[in-house]
Amino acid sequence: MRILLPEILALSFCVAALGGLARGDAPQAVGPRLPGADIDLRSAWAVADAVVSGQVQAVDAERWMEAFDGRYGAADLNPTKAFKGEAARMPAVWLPIPSGGHSDLEPGKTEFIFYLWAGDHDRLRVFKAVPATPELLKQLAGLATQPASRPSEKPADSERLTAAVIRPPAAQAASPGLNAALRLTNEGRSPIRICSKGGLMGSTFTPASYKSDTPPIYDFARHIIELEPGKSVDIPISVPATHERASYSVSPKIAAKLDIWGGTVTAAALKPGQQ
Repeated sequence: MRILLPEILALSFCVAALGGLARGDAPQAVGPRLPGADIDLRSAWAVADAVVSGQVQAVDAERWMEAFDGRYGAADLNPTKAFKGEAARMPAVWLPIPSGGHSDLEPGKTEFIFYLWAGDHDRLRVFKAVPATPELLKQLAGLATQPASRPSEKPADSERLTAAVIRPPAAQAASPGLNAALRLTNEGRSPIRICSKGGLMGSTFTPASYKSDTPPIYDFARHIIELEPGKSVDIPISVPATHERASYSVSPKIAAKLDIWGGTVTAAALKPGQQ
């Protein structure tokens, strides 16, 4: 099974249901719109500087900021338990503001698990929130007792990742920049977690890293794929037509921060149309 991953759009909040009601359309059932729905819990835990359970206590509608993934409003939390990070005890946060103005993260009695990023200095930024169910609280309590992840010297023997460059037909390869795909295949015995978003340094794809303007680490958590043994994923790349090789390289620091496979694999280009 091969999966072609286009660029995944940054998190946004849809208000189509409300717009439909304004036009007189029949109402449609929608679930809670909470930030970070496109980040799995394992990845969210890995990249969070702090994780806390609690309630939204107050929202300051007059204070807000613009970030790469939308607008955030100043708010205060009423934390009940800190699962990760000393910063989780700080009540001041930035909450995502949906484009429609409505948020499920309103002051009230509902308790959530908040995943927080500490890169804004003055306030923590909420990048994911989920209802605090008994099952999740138990899971977080277990994670909180585990030691912090450390970069391994090399992947386990059961984690064998290979790479190949899939070249387009010759008719489409006339431009200086060759549109191609870096195909990663799990040829090991265990699932492998990889990140499909990053920068291209020459002919080396580096997940969660750009030459400049790198977004917060939690944005890359939206692009984590778990490859089962025997499965492949294609990452679109653009390399000079003269390059016959490309690499996928994850530093120990990034591997530990995202809880993903770490190391380097180099691929020789396949002939056009070769699979």
